[in-house]
Amino acid sequence: MKRQAENVRSMVYQYGTVPARVAPVEGEELALSQMRLAQRLWNVLVTIERARVAGYRSIMRDEVQEQIDALRERKDATWQEIKATRQKARAKVATPGLDAEMMRIKTALRLLVEHKQSTKQQRHDARREQLNALAERANQRIKRARQAAASMGLFWGTYNAVIQSADAGRKHAGELRYQGFRGEGTVTAQVMGGATPEQCVAGGHPFFQVAPATPGQKWRYARVRIGSTSERQPLWVAIPVVYHREIPAEARIKSVSATRRILAGKVRWSLNVTVTLPPAEPRPAGQMVAIDIGWRLLPDGVRVAYWQDGTGNHSEVRIADSDIAQFRKISDLRSICDRAREEFLPSLVEWLKPYELDEEWTHRARALAQWRSNDRIAALIRWWADHRLSGDAEIYQTAVEWRRQYLHLANWWRNQQEQMTLRVREQYRRFAAGIASQFATVIVEDFDLRQVTETTEKAVGTYRQMVSPSLFRAAVINACKREGVEIRIVSGAYSTGACHNCQHIEVWDQAASILHRCGACGALWDQDHNAAINLLASGGVVLWRINLVAAIGPLSQDRSQTGGKEAVES
Repeated sequence: MKRQAENVRSMVYQYGTVPARVAPVEGEELALSQMRLAQRLWNVLVTIERARVAGYRSIMRDEVQEQIDALRERKDATWQEIKATRQKARAKVATPGLDAEMMRIKTALRLLVEHKQSTKQQRHDARREQLNALAERANQRIKRARQAAASMGLFWGTYNAVIQSADAGRKHAGELRYQGFRGEGTVTAQVMGGATPEQCVAGGHPFFQVAPATPGQKWRYARVRIGSTSERQPLWVAIPVVYHREIPAEARIKSVSATRRILAGKVRWSLNVTVTLPPAEPRPAGQMVAIDIGWRLLPDGVRVAYWQDGTGNHSEVRIADSDIAQFRKISDLRSICDRAREEFLPSLVEWLKPYELDEEWTHRARALAQWRSNDRIAALIRWWADHRLSGDAEIYQTAVEWRRQYLHLANWWRNQQEQMTLRVREQYRRFAAGIASQFATVIVEDFDLRQVTETTEKAVGTYRQMVSPSLFRAAVINACKREGVEIRIVSGAYSTGACHNCQHIEVWDQAASILHRCGACGALWDQDHNAAINLLASGGVVLWRINLVAAIGPLSQDRSQTGGKEAVES
């Protein structure tokens, strides 16, 4: 039965909605209350996970880790010296002494981290009892959090989805982050055992229903169960979706989620239907292509990947500088919001100091000076409108003006963020569809994004977030799964450092230039093209293969701009 369950493909069908003036969302208040509870559960899970990570690091800390921490501090201090030197000269001047020191630190750091990685299993075995006890404590806390959420009325489909999301985030995204509630979220109904489209579309399924089509009307209501009455009757949220694509009759509907977002001041809902499908027919043996995935800032954009096929064709996937400029605009708008907060918040804190605030004011404004969430401050000012203080006319008017400007800019950058994310995703999907239609085997590198996110400079990390290489990889893998193309995960060891012409391996500052001349044979090559050629050549040495019919999630493993391989245990 397990083998049969694995021989399926997972797909998500997404549907948009019509504006509220055309058809309103029914049960929206109930959905919002579920989203609030889901957000509270998420923040509890974040607290549990951070306590687990702190406990793990305490258990695993040793002399080597102390040396690594000391080297990272030296690396940061050296980088600050380089930056200070350049700022003083108002130019990117040469700093040979500091550059050499940085190279020595990076080399030593890499060797120590590689040592820790190679001895990880032995060290875990030596501390197995403590680690098992830590894991058991975390699991018990998660269980109690789930029970508490259920007792407060959070529907089981939604709390299961929150816990699964936290598990996935812990494994693939690194540190979990707290989330504030601003009227956004997702409610989920999990369909036990699955359901056929016939049971749900124009049917009467107890967890998910889509109304029959109305002649001349492009939309129809989709109902998602988000609770139960005391008599165990279903409670629904009904959203008017544009049902533009039929779900295949052979699909099994496994879960349905309704998501609420606020973009440019407008509420937008969407519907996601997760289904499983029968196995795709494997593609007959044919051409292979290797894709080296990473992110690298170039003069005319950001390179996301480089590919090489078996016939000599090769090229890159690049996000144009015009799109990167739009992402920078988003960053600039967010910076304006943050600077405005830093200017306004101290004056508000100072003004409140002499007041003897009542209990509610004290509770809502607790630790106000440390607040970094603009949304939280805006919500306080909105509440302030109904809870005025004596003599607050001037400071209140200043606060209202700050809030008005912030909401304007926030709606601007959030709307821009959504548009650019969709634009980049569409570029990735088009590329992935082309790859899946031309090749029988796609080769990608085994690399974990978590190994480089902590050691990546902030500016480089910003570009990584803009172009999202993990989104690119997911698009490629999903397209290949859909078309029956085999995905091979191969070792990426020395894929960049080894010359494809003579296989000589050397270490150099890979961030200094995209081109490198081999110290042994003198061949000049593009680093990423070189890596793609090496990955293609190693296509026969497979670490594992992604089953064409396996229902797997997208991988979040990528390379840094500098090609660093420093590992971070978690």
